[in-house]
Amino acid sequence: SRSGHAIDVAEVGGYPGYAGGYPGSGCFSVVGVQPAGSAGTPRSTGLHVTVRGTSATVRVRMLGARAAEVTVAHGAADASAVTTTGRATLRLSGPPAEPGYVLVRYRDGAGRVIGATGEPLPSGDVSR
Repeated sequence: SRSGHAIDVAEVGGYPGYAGGYPGSGCFSVVGVQPAGSAGTPRSTGLHVTVRGTSATVRVRMLGARAAEVTVAHGAADASAVTTTGRATLRLSGPPAEPGYVLVRYRDGAGRVIGATGEPLPSGDVSR
């Protein structure tokens, strides 16, 4: 569906994905994954991101994960960090001159990805 509503995407690698469309763009954004067999849509992640110049702060609920690998990228300006508290402060390699994204991969105690969330970010400073 290109209606901008959440859709259930075919299962890939044992994880169903949930995607939101961008009307008229022909593009989709995966906003969450969870293990196969889980009912309903992914739980609220409490994802909050603030980008000011080359500084980015990301907050998420840990949702039972032991760690969260956080990536913020705007074109070639990107940074990644791992948090066990749900808060990460990152220093981008340049200003957010292009649209980008925030991606959070939740990991269990063995380091396996057990869930993910993310969203697109506009160019420039943002707080959401």
